[in-house]
Amino acid sequence: MKHLDPEILRLARTRRGPYLAALSAPKGSHAGLLAVLALDAELARTIQSVSEPMLGRIRLQWWMDVMPGVVGGRPPSHPVAQALAPLRLDMTALRGLVEARNFDLDDGAADVAQHVDHARRSGGVLADLLLSVLGVTDAAVRQAAQDVVSSWVVAEVLREGLRLASNEDAAALCAHAQGWVAGARARVMSPEVSKTQRRAALPVLLLARAAERRLGNIHDPLGAVAVLGVWWGSIAGRF
Repeated sequence: MKHLDPEILRLARTRRGPYLAALSAPKGSHAGLLAVLALDAELARTIQSVSEPMLGRIRLQWWMDVMPGVVGGRPPSHPVAQALAPLRLDMTALRGLVEARNFDLDDGAADVAQHVDHARRSGGVLADLLLSVLGVTDAAVRQAAQDVVSSWVVAEVLREGLRLASNEDAAALCAHAQGWVAGARARVMSPEVSKTQRRAALPVLLLARAAERRLGNIHDPLGAVAVLGVWWGSIAGRF
């Protein structure tokens, strides 16, 4: 990690929950995981920094346009693109992560079903990208990771109050996310699931601990207690 571009590290750290979980990965996977989180952070920063939705769409389209070069080893000079290029990630998943951010640029409140669909799409592709870095291929483990990361997306929506119509909608979304975490735990603890693959996926699955803390208290800063919880989960092999 000492050779990691400081800008990649800075961006990845802004994705507090996923960053804490990623730190439990073997050192050889750190750079790849943080590059993916840096992309997620850069896309979020794009949404937050524009004054008009059209400007945000233009910037997101730039990322869509450069992804063939990123995957093909011909990235632009942007530090995130440079960090992603050696990973040879799936272009459909990378573009899916970018495309999902258009949801946050739309005007007006979204209903619960729309928020659930957004969390599933954005959380699913982010989980797939992270698991690709880790070499996890088991279908049940991948589904569990998608559930966990989707729950984190909901936790962030609730924290930021993005496009929520009412407290009732927020409560319904929280219940969905909590159910996803519970389902993920039940799925990966099945005796049919490879223990090796489950252990390999922990740097993503451990995000469940941070998600639960945020879902219980949207203002939780994920401080020392959260760090300890993720650390202990990595030692015990449980999320």
